[in-house]
Amino acid sequence: MDRAWGIPRCFGACGGLGYSPGMPCQRHYYGLNHLHFITASTYRRARLFDSDRFRRQFVATLTELRAELSFKIIGYVLPPEHFPALIWPSKRADANRPKPERANGQVHS
Repeated sequence: MDRAWGIPRCFGACGGLGYSPGMPCQRHYYGLNHLHFITASTYRRARLFDSDRFRRQFVATLTELRAELSFKIIGYVLPPEHFPALIWPSKRADANRPKPERANGQVHS
């Protein structure tokens, strides 16, 4: 609990540091043969995906990342101010995942 606000906090295995007044902490499992749902919002909910040019560039970038990181795109949609996507990682994508670094530069898993 955050003492100042009385709001539960989520740490580590519960999905990182964050506040969730009405939601319980969720555990996230990342690995092979798991379908992943990802979503992101634009800065200040700007309606970037209303632009044909922006949508084309986003799809081109997503295609490049798919080839580079070797994951399958199951589906995605482009509402005006965010994007949700379903992806399926492969062995190569999991092996190429950057490992977190400690402050002193040592790598750990």
